Amino acid sequence: MTASLYNKDTKKTWDISAFRSFKVGRLAENDLSIPDTWISRRHAMLQCESTNKYYVIDLGSGNGTFVNGTRIITPTQLYSGDVVSFGKTDFIFQSTENSTQQPSSAIQSSDDETVFYVNKQKATILVCDIHRFTELSELIGNEEVSHLLQSWNRLTSEIIIQFKGQIDKFIGDAVLAFWIHEGHEHLPGVLSASLLIQKMTARLGLKRNLPFPLTIGVAINTGDIMLGNIGGTGQRDYTMIGDAVNTAFRFESLTSTTKEIIIGQETYNSLPSGKQLFTQQVFDLKGKKDKIEAYSTTFSQLEHGLKGK
Repeated sequence: MTASLYNKDTKKTWDISAFRSFKVGRLAENDLSIPDTWISRRHAMLQCESTNKYYVIDLGSGNGTFVNGTRIITPTQLYSGDVVSFGKTDFIFQSTENSTQQPSSAIQSSDDETVFYVNKQKATILVCDIHRFTELSELIGNEEVSHLLQSWNRLTSEIIIQFKGQIDKFIGDAVLAFWIHEGHEHLPGVLSASLLIQKMTARLGLKRNLPFPLTIGVAINTGDIMLGNIGGTGQRDYTMIGDAVNTAFRFESLTSTTKEIIIGQETYNSLPSGKQLFTQQVFDLKGKKDKIEAYSTTFSQLEHGLKGK
């Protein structure tokens, strides 16, 4: 299989077939360096999966990554002939493996909105949110907050990808990510990713000399989701939906200094080790008739437990 990026303006082609991860950005250390102020230092990456499918992933760039004119916020599969734009620079993705195609199944609603579903999956969902973000915005202003979020989004993306997760979207000061695997061998990696995001966030706050330490809350929940493209005609909004996702957001809203990490019952039951790090709790969740059992811990307890392995 061959895969490449072609730029019509320069008539140059970059062969990416030998790369599992092909990095794009303004810095010379990237595999494709674009010396343009519209390009972030570490702008995006193309990743080849074991199935020979290529995905493009935005790394929290300021001016965005686009596929066929639509800005992406989640890893997006590429097909031969797709136009991939980094900021204002356009490339044509070419591949001998993937021809241009549409999702295989679709549900057409009566109001002409098309809803594409890939399928039903079992997933572990992570929701991570920066605490006291509204207060911080008022103290340091929108411009500084924007720069902070760009850095946080990029670094969070790198950590989640490092542990084989997929980013569904960034929502303001929060990230929604997920892991789909056979079995639950990915769960230690989800916990490690959470801890690294917490450490990265704290360092980022210190580096920028913010008025108070930056902290996060994390919720992890396992359950069935519907994963696919949901949007109106001509739009693409690749995302996941389901009760497991809603519950993860409800858990995250309950995190505080004493409940920094909350995991759902199925996640807890599936942990291969480390159950002793978590304390059982019962929560009243908005929209739930019955109380929900879940488990909480702190980052310091989690770090101690992971080091003790």
